[in-house]
Amino acid sequence: MTGRDRVSVPPTGHAFSDLGGKTVGSLIGGTAKITWDGLNGAVTGEIKKVESWQEFNPNNPEEQSGHYFPVKLAEQYTGEEITVQGAAEKKATDLWWVLRVDVTKKFTFKAQGETLFTLNFSGAEMAS
Repeated sequence: MTGRDRVSVPPTGHAFSDLGGKTVGSLIGGTAKITWDGLNGAVTGEIKKVESWQEFNPNNPEEQSGHYFPVKLAEQYTGEEITVQGAAEKKATDLWWVLRVDVTKKFTFKAQGETLFTLNFSGAEMAS
């Protein structure tokens, strides 16, 4: 199983109701995509700059502006605890994730100690 089988970029019209109704299209440009080599995903295309998105992290103003990339895990991970390792580690049972990214960041998603996939943002265009 490859990363392509485990995660996707949601449709541009999808809205995150728990994050102030932001749509995928307000976060990334139409050229944003993940190119796969096994479990390693290279993100390319435009990631838009978002300012004053208080709903992203109400407790940390430093995380309320920046570049964000949405992903949806495959249904097979419903109810499983997912660990995401990036600048910090986060655990949740969510299928929908929005990552605060820059070109130096990599995010590794794991379930039950197994690496599901890694996303690398070094080839993405961070819009200003």
